[in-house]
Amino acid sequence: MSGRTVDIEKIEVVDRHRTDLGDLTDLANSIDQMGLLHPVVITPEYRLVAGERRLSACKQLGHSVIEATVVTCLADASDLLIAERDENTCRKDFAPTEAVALGAQLEAIERGRALASKQAGAAKARAAK
Repeated sequence: MSGRTVDIEKIEVVDRHRTDLGDLTDLANSIDQMGLLHPVVITPEYRLVAGERRLSACKQLGHSVIEATVVTCLADASDLLIAERDENTCRKDFAPTEAVALGAQLEAIERGRALASKQAGAAKARAAK
C-alpha cells in the first residue's frame, strides 16, 4: 500500500453496490473544516475500492485532487467486493453515552476557546484606546 495525491477526475467509480450516497452535506462540511481524515482507496488503475461518499463530498467541494491509498493486493473481483462490503459494514456508531461524553469534551474545549477569544478582543480594544 502507498499513499499519494491523485487527480480526482482520474478515479473511476464502477460496479458499486451502494446506489444511495445519502446527504453529503455534513461530510462535506467536515472535510472542508478538518480536511480529509481518511483517504479514499484505489487500485493502481484508479478504480475506487472504498470511499465513494468521501470522493463525492470532495467533488462537491470543488477539489481537483484527493489523497488516496493505492492498494495492489486487491487483484480479483471477490477481494474488491469484500473490501467494499467491509468498508460499509465493519463499523460501529457511538453509543448514546459515548456521544454525550464526546460532546461534553468538545463543549469544554470550545468554551475555553471562546473565553480566550473574548479576552483577546477585550485586550485589543483596551490597547486601541
